[in-house]
Amino acid sequence: MAGTVMNNELSSKFYEKNEELFQEGEWHREIKGLDLDFTNKTILDLAAGTGHWEEVFLSLGAGKVIWQDLSEFFYEKAKRRLQGCSNVEFILGDMRSIPLENESVDFVMCRDSIFHSPDEKRTIAEVYRMLKENGYFYLTFRNWRRIFREPLTWKSPLKLFSPYVYRITGKKLIPTVFALEGFISSCLKRCGYRIEKMNREDSVSSLLARK
Repeated sequence: MAGTVMNNELSSKFYEKNEELFQEGEWHREIKGLDLDFTNKTILDLAAGTGHWEEVFLSLGAGKVIWQDLSEFFYEKAKRRLQGCSNVEFILGDMRSIPLENESVDFVMCRDSIFHSPDEKRTIAEVYRMLKENGYFYLTFRNWRRIFREPLTWKSPLKLFSPYVYRITGKKLIPTVFALEGFISSCLKRCGYRIEKMNREDSVSSLLARK
């Protein structure tokens, strides 16, 4: 299993929501809030989806932006959205194994997607491999509180315990819909990252780590 992919109906709704937030300037404010200089930097966007974030990074002076996702639906959407941008590269594939050289990117973003990886530890290690020294890894992800922000069903207990099953067994026996903040932090530190910023807003956690 290479990871989970939304069906086309959900993907369309996701694209529309991203377009709304993009037009409102929400994405620009989030990235500017990191207080980093992206001028002439090489950016890798994991599980990039709609292509909106690529526009954000280009508007902030990035030299090259690399789009990566498993979804062919989003690949076609992003290709159309970013046509004419010569400094955007597309990778359709698994975030556990990215065909990029060691220490070749300055900044990696994985926004609300790390829990979709069949192996979060391997993905975090793969990012470390590709990052240049002093490069940054920015993650946001749903935490356990997300379960209680949705209508409760018979699947809710499975959703709640699935990340703990992965933490114990190292296998995604049940698809995960959120990540464990402590587990992600621990994986980052074991790889050698330094966590510079950590934030939690209700059901969403974010981390900025430096190599």
